[in-house]
Amino acid sequence: MASTTPTTAFHIEECTPADVSSLVHVYLSAFTPEPNHIACFPNSTCSWASQSAWLTNRFGKRLNHPGPGERHFKVIETASGRMASFARWEFPHTPAPAEEEVVEEGGNMDADSLPEGANVAACLEMFGGLDRMQKKWVVEEEMYLMGLLATDPEFQGKGCASMLLRYGLEMADREGRKAYIEATPAGLPLYKKLGWVVVDEAEIVNASKETPEDERRWINWIMIREPVSKA
Repeated sequence: MASTTPTTAFHIEECTPADVSSLVHVYLSAFTPEPNHIACFPNSTCSWASQSAWLTNRFGKRLNHPGPGERHFKVIETASGRMASFARWEFPHTPAPAEEEVVEEGGNMDADSLPEGANVAACLEMFGGLDRMQKKWVVEEEMYLMGLLATDPEFQGKGCASMLLRYGLEMADREGRKAYIEATPAGLPLYKKLGWVVVDEAEIVNASKETPEDERRWINWIMIREPVSKA
């Protein structure tokens, strides 16, 4: 399966376990400068190597044993073969019975399941808050969920994220289904352009002294997109 842009500069493929190292690189390149990431994984205590080892384990598990409805896709620069962006879509599905409580990229909420040097309290605040929002707004059997989206900074502004978003939204539209996403300030304008509407917000407050005062509060907007008829 592959989908190309009109110029064929980039195309979409489904991820495989062989992509883990590239996923880790894109993820860390995209998120390590973000205030909410720094709050959870402080540069002073949580090294790139520590985070890389943790993510390698997490992505490996998810690609080898994906959850119900879970699919990972990547945008590849056709000329170089480099991964420019990736996303995790969760398609409508029946939840697994007695599904274990997990947190996005974090496993269970304790220090043993987080990278060495992580701020456990901040992770609990952020990931736990977003998990509660998903439980509040997402009907897993009926909706599409954009669970993770990351673009290598070298490829930002080239439409790679839009390709991955539109890929899932086209399916949602064909099936007449809603789509859920969580937005940081960086992603909010694009998501609005594609039809998502803010319905709620998760205020994340981390009062840890390890976090600079101007980075102790941030907002993730909860957004729902209604299906668009192509008639």
